[in-house]
Amino acid sequence: MNIIHATHEAVQKFGGIGSVLEGLLSASAYQKAVRRSILVGPLSDPGDVTTLRREGEVIFSSFDAKGESRVSKALRNVEIEHNVNLVYGKRQFGDGIEAEVLLVDAAHVNPRKVLNFKHNLYQHFELSSERFFMPMK
Repeated sequence: MNIIHATHEAVQKFGGIGSVLEGLLSASAYQKAVRRSILVGPLSDPGDVTTLRREGEVIFSSFDAKGESRVSKALRNVEIEHNVNLVYGKRQFGDGIEAEVLLVDAAHVNPRKVLNFKHNLYQHFELSSERFFMPMK
């Protein structure tokens, strides 16, 4: 089983959720049940890349064109199509526990993609998102 955790503490532990994640990821029951853990969070601080590099590994980064793997090429396509910056790597936790990390800077995301996504959410799931309006530039 693969699990994705959306968190603002994907790279740095500030307190509450970071401690919960650390305990969860290292729990033996979790380790037995989960094959792959991915921490997804915002890329709002450039220092997060440095922290990830220090505490794990950066496999792909929009900022330094790092990465030539198949995954890196796919992430580069996402980056271009959606106009976002991405950082992908692995973070180490205690006892040899490792989780993948994907950080996204969506400050300049393609607004047409967002509107199309919201439209599809409504069409397929009747999920209304007009109160989260993003004006077109």
